Amino acid sequence: MVGIPKEEDFKLLLENQKILEKKKEKQPKKDVVFNPLSFMRFAGPSGFGVTKSIELQDPDRFEKEDEIDFAKEIERAGIDGGVKLVKSILEIPASLIDGAANTNLNRKLDSATKAFLTEHGNPETLAGELGSLFVQYGVPGFGTYKLLNNAYRLKRVRNLDKFLATTLGPKTYKLVSQGSLARRVGQGALSLSAAEVIASDADKPTLVVDKVSEEGLEGRDLAVARLTNKIRFAQDGAIVGGVFPIAGKFLKLGFRFGIYKPTSFTVGVAAKAANIAVVKPLSFAAARLPFLPDAVKAVSSVPGKIRQASGLPPFKDWRMYSVDDASSLRRQLKRVDNFLSYLRSIGKQSPEQANVAFRGEKEIRKQARVFEKLLDSVEKRAYNLAQANQKLYNTKTTSPASMDKYLDDVLSYIKGQKPINYVQEPLRGVAKELAKQVDTTKEQFKKLLPGEKAAGTIKQILTDNLKGYMRKSFAVFTNPSYSVSRNSQVFKDAVEFIKKIKDPDASKRITAKVRETGMNAKQAANEIAAENIESILRYAKTDNKDPIQILTSISKRKLNMDKFIATGEELPDVIRKLLGEENNLRNTILQTVSILKTQSTNKAMFDRLAEVLIRQKQLFKTRQQAERGLNIPREGGKIRRIPLSAEIPGVGLMKTKLSGLYGPADRVNQILTLKGPLDTLAQMPVYKNFLQAKVATQYGKTVLSPATQTRNFSSASFFVLNRGLLGGRSSVTEAIKMVADDIFAAGKNTFDAEKKLLDSIGEGIKYGALDENIVAAELSAVLRSIRKGAIKDTDQLTSFLEGKGLLKTASRIYAGGDNVWKWYAYNWYKSFLDDYAKKDLGKMKKWFDEVAGQKWDPKNLFDKTRGYDEAVKEAAGWYVRNTMPTYSLVPRIIQAIRTLPLGNFVSFPAEMIRTSMNTLKVNAREIASNDPILREMGYRGIMGQFTVLGGASMAVKGIYSAFTGVSQDIMNAYKDYVAPEFQKNSDLIAITKPKDGVFKVVDLSTFFPYDVITRPIEAVFNKIRKQSETPQSMGRFVTDLMFDRNGPLAEFLSPFVNKTIFYETLSEVLNNKKKEGGQIYSELDGDYEKYYKSLYHILNTIEPGLLTTGRQIYYGFREKLTPKGQSYDLEDVILGLGTGIKPQRIDLKRSLDFIIGDLGKIRTEAPKTSPLYNKNLTKKEIIEEYIKIQRNAWNEQQRIYKALQTMKDLSLDEFQIIGEINKRKTNKKMGKRVFEGIFVPINFSRPRFKSKIEDVENDLSRRGRTSNINRDDLYPIYELKDVQFFLKDNSDLNGVFPYDITTDPEPTSEIQSDTQTQQVSELPVAPLPETPTPAVNVVSTAPKINPNTGLTTNETALLSPDEQAIRLRQRT
Repeated sequence: MVGIPKEEDFKLLLENQKILEKKKEKQPKKDVVFNPLSFMRFAGPSGFGVTKSIELQDPDRFEKEDEIDFAKEIERAGIDGGVKLVKSILEIPASLIDGAANTNLNRKLDSATKAFLTEHGNPETLAGELGSLFVQYGVPGFGTYKLLNNAYRLKRVRNLDKFLATTLGPKTYKLVSQGSLARRVGQGALSLSAAEVIASDADKPTLVVDKVSEEGLEGRDLAVARLTNKIRFAQDGAIVGGVFPIAGKFLKLGFRFGIYKPTSFTVGVAAKAANIAVVKPLSFAAARLPFLPDAVKAVSSVPGKIRQASGLPPFKDWRMYSVDDASSLRRQLKRVDNFLSYLRSIGKQSPEQANVAFRGEKEIRKQARVFEKLLDSVEKRAYNLAQANQKLYNTKTTSPASMDKYLDDVLSYIKGQKPINYVQEPLRGVAKELAKQVDTTKEQFKKLLPGEKAAGTIKQILTDNLKGYMRKSFAVFTNPSYSVSRNSQVFKDAVEFIKKIKDPDASKRITAKVRETGMNAKQAANEIAAENIESILRYAKTDNKDPIQILTSISKRKLNMDKFIATGEELPDVIRKLLGEENNLRNTILQTVSILKTQSTNKAMFDRLAEVLIRQKQLFKTRQQAERGLNIPREGGKIRRIPLSAEIPGVGLMKTKLSGLYGPADRVNQILTLKGPLDTLAQMPVYKNFLQAKVATQYGKTVLSPATQTRNFSSASFFVLNRGLLGGRSSVTEAIKMVADDIFAAGKNTFDAEKKLLDSIGEGIKYGALDENIVAAELSAVLRSIRKGAIKDTDQLTSFLEGKGLLKTASRIYAGGDNVWKWYAYNWYKSFLDDYAKKDLGKMKKWFDEVAGQKWDPKNLFDKTRGYDEAVKEAAGWYVRNTMPTYSLVPRIIQAIRTLPLGNFVSFPAEMIRTSMNTLKVNAREIASNDPILREMGYRGIMGQFTVLGGASMAVKGIYSAFTGVSQDIMNAYKDYVAPEFQKNSDLIAITKPKDGVFKVVDLSTFFPYDVITRPIEAVFNKIRKQSETPQSMGRFVTDLMFDRNGPLAEFLSPFVNKTIFYETLSEVLNNKKKEGGQIYSELDGDYEKYYKSLYHILNTIEPGLLTTGRQIYYGFREKLTPKGQSYDLEDVILGLGTGIKPQRIDLKRSLDFIIGDLGKIRTEAPKTSPLYNKNLTKKEIIEEYIKIQRNAWNEQQRIYKALQTMKDLSLDEFQIIGEINKRKTNKKMGKRVFEGIFVPINFSRPRFKSKIEDVENDLSRRGRTSNINRDDLYPIYELKDVQFFLKDNSDLNGVFPYDITTDPEPTSEIQSDTQTQQVSELPVAPLPETPTPAVNVVSTAPKINPNTGLTTNETALLSPDEQAIRLRQRT
């Protein structure tokens, strides 16, 4: 029966875990080694015999006691799995015999197997154990599944199907012999059930079914228990095997039809309740308070009033000036604005200019996405249709051909060559929509083409045969890495073709080549032709040109052809093959529509941009008008004319209204260039490889990480909460269904449903609500930057990550997590704006003025009038783009940084900063409105922003603090003194009660997306809190606040300047120091060990998240420790997979080792950079330097003391701490005193001071001078000891460093230089500038001198009689 976990089960698990940990502690860690010779054991009998003979002569030859030979581990895995499989099979007859004769064969089989495996099996690594499992279960499992999968073939064997139906039962046989989900469930259940019976030996645990205990059983009783367990294994396998196909189908159906419906329903109810009970009434009430809007307006107007008082023009006008303006003020303001433009999402553009460019880009993206979806659908439907014919499918030869034929029929229909009835029925709906979209694109292109020259010819072709015009697709245009080898037949055929072209100068060229290279005439002719071919291929890769223009130029200049090139079909066959002719539906459609749509939209966009720039007085029709309008002097050529359309990128043969206009040179250059700041750097071969290592690592840690995928989806819900978008205006379930259909349902729904989906996707992209995921888009953008170089090295990695099936789907899923919430928000805003405007376009125009800060454009790019619905959609899209992370709005400086080995996904923190500031600004604008509905929205936004910027975190901390008993003060102390550096300002909460120093925490910083905003603020509060706990001088506090690595400034900049995952890992290896603490290898390790451990660390750190999660699940499920001694709780791993919130297990005993280890470093680290023993220091400076050393030591000892106290507060036993201190014999005394809160001063080096004196005397002697120096100035031993005595008398580590205690009035220090003694100015060194006195010289509690002895208590106790006498003489 299925077991329900009981208390005893958990106790047993804990006991087993303790046993495992003890075993692990006793077992020394082993390193995996690779011995090439050892792999001979797999080279047949002879190789096996050689390795065995070597092992007999030298047992340590391949595997020493502290090593694991990889080849031998493979051998152990095979033996282990194979022996267990044989044992499992033998258990059946052994149990039957034991049951009948009451013998004890099973126990003998157990002991013999155990003895054999102890000697020859028992793999020690994860790979070895997996290999053993594969051998044990793989063969029987695969065999039974294959047999059941082909059950329908058994019908051909006479009477066999009847026999199986009778044996298995009619229903069971029907399950495994029919093609359906039921069949797969039946196959999975029966195959794994059979494999379990065959392969599972008695030691194997079950998953969901309880085993019968065999403990203490012998003979017949053991046989009955073992056979019973075989049945239990079968039940266990049947349940698990049946779940796999159901789970697969369940997930697929869930994504299609809303698996999250119950969850989203529950969350939706809670959100609606919060909306009804809190958000709605509060925002409604606040919106009716008369004084708040006026107050917001007053605050918002302050910057403007300051600007007016300073006499500066409005800030929005600065970008309209020129750096060549005759006015000095305007020139300077323009330079300031140029700098600020790198930080703005719209750069140097005005909002109206940016809006035009945005609409053009989104129009192109929308159409590209629609065509991609339609082509995916028609290909999927064609594949399913070809697969449906069972006979054709089973031959595995004709199905692909059938699929190609179906797609060729669709292409013929789109070209107008065949009627629709030639297209297969399931494909007709998509084919009609494809044809409609293609024709619309071509019609639009035709209308915008000018009527003269080459453009006029193409326009006439389109007029005569619109459907038939389809451009040829060539790989040289579509694949940046395309090349043709000189040795290929295609290249050779092209050479022969070129040689036949008439060239009047051919003989001269050949003669020159012969003279230049020493070739014969034939070789020279071939070489000239080959160079011409390579020239054609190079020219074909010209950027920013219409392929038709390129092909026309090639035909005229290289091929001497007069024929007009309209589609590419006109080129000779050999040249088409050279250019990589692609004959398929997808490439033909995309090559045609992508060029036509891009050029049409760019032309319309540039025309509208010309109108905007003329209206804003940035472009002019004549040079004189430009000089007057821009206030630029005539001399100097600072005005530039925009050239003909042919030189404007992206318009091909079109003409635009921009051509011939005049403007400032920087503005014209901006229009004519499309390169990013560091695009050239990204194309350098060496740098490309570094950049791809960065991208590949980031890709694996995000897109290929199931836990990160989940966290991306769940944490993105805070973008919605940020604006208080609660209530029933929009549906999360519908948003999930839409996104899931987009990813998974191509060609599976009815065409009507698919058409509705296409409309939704198109609308979302057009208005900027979809396909703007920061991480996915940044990865794609960097990959595209790399590929522009088109160099065949690691570019294969680039294309692999960009477009391969499962990886492409993974990227879509990652972006989908973002799309769900943006689609939800977009529809929420549409509903809200509809309530606000109530079909009044005038109110929407007012919204654009007051909230968006821009004018509503009543026309689209193609000059058609837009109405109320378009205004609502554009406004909803504006809300989404400006309050939720949007990749296309990333500032230029961030676009540059993303191609540097700095930061991980720098676009995301940049967008969090932008959208947080925008949210605040939008809230203020809405509150300042005269409309109460808009004011409600503003107050709703304020409540939402408060929640995401700390309110939610405060609530969660309060709940868990009450539950666990761990107060926030204790967690702050943990972060300050125990946690790794990167968690000092993290939002940590304890989620379990500490026991024996072990507890679990959740780092909310990794889940809350607004951590980039709250973390610097948290750093400020942490610094202020620490200042109140351990006061320091104000100067030192301010310096610490500004420049400490855990300070607010460092936290703010860290997302942009930190090393990437890949380069951080390399840095750790180079410095031999892990981020979380500890070394990667021992300095005593040999070169091989260092190399192996470093490589292991790199691979383990940068491995894809899928592997990390899989390993965690494996060890959590098996309840085993990893080779590094780490354990995983399965429920924590599952929680991370399901919610994105991953608990971390904290074991303070491990931290204790590092903390106490730091004690030993104090003696060397505190004085490390001090000039204490330099010869050119005065006596006063020596004492001051010694105090600085003590201050460093005090700070470190205080940190360690507070760390140990925090560990005690977190349930770590005091005896464990003392025991760990006692293990460190060299620091034992210091450790105990520090643990008691007593400071131990750092001693000075007497030998180094004496050596210093000798060096000075020798130097004077060499120069012929008398050694007349005051040794006390060079080595003020008693003053230094006074420092020690004073610190010993004031040694409480709970307080402030004694020399930093301030009083009023400030007392003078007892330690002063003796004015009567000879100064060190006589030394042969350059004089130093006067040294400032220490920040605080305070000895308000100076040690008292005994009037009877003339000495302090410490001097009496610690100095020898001679030293006491000297001290008395010095004092008197």
